[in-house]
Amino acid sequence: MKPFFTVFSRSYVFFSPRRKILYAGTLFIVFLFMMLSSKIQVSENIASLLPDDRSEATRLFSLLEHMPFSRKVAITLSAGPGTETERLLDAGRELSRSLGPPYFTRVVSGPGGLADGAFFAWVLESLPNLITESDLRRIDAALTPSSIRLRLEALFQRLLFPTGIAEKALLREDPLNLAAFGLEKIQSMNPFPGTRIVRNQFLSADGQSTLILADTPVEATDYQEGKRLCHYLEERIARHVPPDIRARYISAHRYTVANADVIQKDVWRVIGLSTACLLVIFLIFLRHWRAGFVFLVPVSSLGAAACAVYLVFPEVSAVTLGFGAVLLGISVDFAIHIYFALSSGNQNPGAVLDEIARPLLFSALTTLSAFAVLLFSILPGQRQTAVFSMAGLVWAVAVSLWVLPHLLSSSGQQSKASPWRYASHRAKGRWRIFLWAAVMVLGAFAIRNLKFDGDLGALNRVPDSVLTAEEKTQKTWGDFRRTAMILCRAPTLETALAQNYRLFSLLETETGSQDPVSIAPVFPPVKRQEMHRKAWEAYWLHGRGARHLATLNREAARIGFSPGAFQPFLDRLRRKASPITLETFSKNGLASMLEPFLSRIGTGFSVATLVPDTPAAVTAFNNLKDALPGVLFISQSRFRETVSDAVTFDFMNFLIRAAGVCLFLTALLFRRITLLVPAVIPAVSGVVVMLGGMAVLGLPFNLSNIAASILVIGLSIDYGIFMVCRLAGGYRHQTQQAVFVSGLTTLSGFAALAAAHHPALSSIGITVILGIGAALPAALWVVPSFYRMGIGRTDHASA
Repeated sequence: MKPFFTVFSRSYVFFSPRRKILYAGTLFIVFLFMMLSSKIQVSENIASLLPDDRSEATRLFSLLEHMPFSRKVAITLSAGPGTETERLLDAGRELSRSLGPPYFTRVVSGPGGLADGAFFAWVLESLPNLITESDLRRIDAALTPSSIRLRLEALFQRLLFPTGIAEKALLREDPLNLAAFGLEKIQSMNPFPGTRIVRNQFLSADGQSTLILADTPVEATDYQEGKRLCHYLEERIARHVPPDIRARYISAHRYTVANADVIQKDVWRVIGLSTACLLVIFLIFLRHWRAGFVFLVPVSSLGAAACAVYLVFPEVSAVTLGFGAVLLGISVDFAIHIYFALSSGNQNPGAVLDEIARPLLFSALTTLSAFAVLLFSILPGQRQTAVFSMAGLVWAVAVSLWVLPHLLSSSGQQSKASPWRYASHRAKGRWRIFLWAAVMVLGAFAIRNLKFDGDLGALNRVPDSVLTAEEKTQKTWGDFRRTAMILCRAPTLETALAQNYRLFSLLETETGSQDPVSIAPVFPPVKRQEMHRKAWEAYWLHGRGARHLATLNREAARIGFSPGAFQPFLDRLRRKASPITLETFSKNGLASMLEPFLSRIGTGFSVATLVPDTPAAVTAFNNLKDALPGVLFISQSRFRETVSDAVTFDFMNFLIRAAGVCLFLTALLFRRITLLVPAVIPAVSGVVVMLGGMAVLGLPFNLSNIAASILVIGLSIDYGIFMVCRLAGGYRHQTQQAVFVSGLTTLSGFAALAAAHHPALSSIGITVILGIGAALPAALWVVPSFYRMGIGRTDHASA
């Protein structure tokens, strides 16, 4: 026996007369665990599931939070059968007025002051700065002598009616309807195509729905505040919206809340189900009241795990705590092996501990190493899971080796002979190996059809009500939330505007795209405005525009207008226009137009252009990015792809490292290939059947499965270590029964996860059930068959 492992027999002898002190000390530590773990700040913020390093994914997530609709709540009110439009708009106005701080900072149900006469005047004043040379050619083509005559005749008829008298001032300002060209520019900033403005409110094309956009300071990933926001909004809707009008709302917060609610419910369901399964297993296989002490090991390990994450992390993800069900099933394994070892016969407990300590410690090291690789993950939630699991496992090993033997030593319980003890001696051993090899070949063949799904969105669980609201909103207003953002950033506003203007021109001309939503047509850079003004003046004062004005005066006199009827229009054309600046928008109450597009980043500025989040848009940007250095393409789809690639690379590295570390530790324990091969058979079986089974069942291999694969490797190889140590060392304790029961406890924990409603949790459960479900019979029957056929016989005395 190695000198180190005799420490357990010596400690057993030392504590035997001092058990009360040992028990008191253990209870005191458990009490401290419970006290500290009660102070845990639980966070449901999904940011813990996203990378927090300095990678591209982290940068994109930070920029996504500044997208125009990232913190907006879109509320749609839809009229029921027979509901008048006036009643619908009144309900929208009433609801808008009821929404305010602290959850909403700004609520918009229409263009505000943009639809009155002041806005019309501003559009006319801005035309010299906005009209391009191509626009002047369109104006010239539209202004023929006949079109001018028909336009003036129509205006003259309108002035004969009371409504025309009210419009007289506007008609004098723009007899040629040049404002239509300016309104086209404004339309380029509208993300809701087909929307009408009625009573200064947004109205859908079919007249059945009105839209409210509410800005909120609540982060989209903040579950607690997001839930309060949703509750506040739903309460306001119930109070201010009539029953005959249907209200729906969508926002990123609603997805966060729905997803976290499912996880929270699953946490308690999974832990409760896992605990019940453990109790059933204990009642069936342990059958002694002192076996209840075995159950205390995983329960107390939860306290140790919770205490560890409390000391290391300021906040703990609810997903991490949900992993407690898995920890229950894993940490009890050590106590089960101690129980069966001590109840195998009238052996000296100290000697039994020295025998069992070697495989138990090495199996614990392999499992710990599988979790340890997650400490280097780019996901904070995975690092929390690593600390949580490792602390719980270390405590479980310590209690199992030092405390549990004293609680079990006086039980007088002796297990019956294991039904599998001599199974490997039978002639069926060769058939088992043959059957195992056939399963491995079939599994390896099936793996070729396994598909990988790197989409993080596939791991979310969203209620049908949220999906329905999203679909209805898209159908009514367009898919404005799933837009991509092309961001132009520069140290000065003028440089950022120039870059944005060039981007818009390239998107519109070189790519043929007609879908960009941008401020470029309304807020060009100052130098570009100057070029527009010169072209405007040249056209109206010295070019073909001067002839159109002469036609206007001649036709106006012929039709019967007074000599100075359109003097305000002529004066405006001759007047020098001032350039459009930020102050221009603020002075005219139009600053809100720019808010979704223009923002400050540090000491510089950023200007956003919105395009559809489609492969075509990505291709268009890739074709233009060389001509636009420093411009960023940001979208939900690109973010998902970037995160998926980063996390996949992260986990695949961990999977390889975990397998390598487990293999190294196993080789360090046995030191001979003839013992190493049987020991790794359960791990190989688990991985092959897990991957092949998923392919056969049509289950894609996703990011959760990668983490589960690490667990399958770490746990499966434990079974091989115990079985090979039992066979090579000739121990008399019931290793096979202990492996079987510990495998059942592990399966119970993951079976509880498989029953979860959340896709990420259930995916982990299904994956590990397939893996452990194959590793367990391989350890119980295939490993002994390999060994008895002579593969490990030459090393019988080596262990």
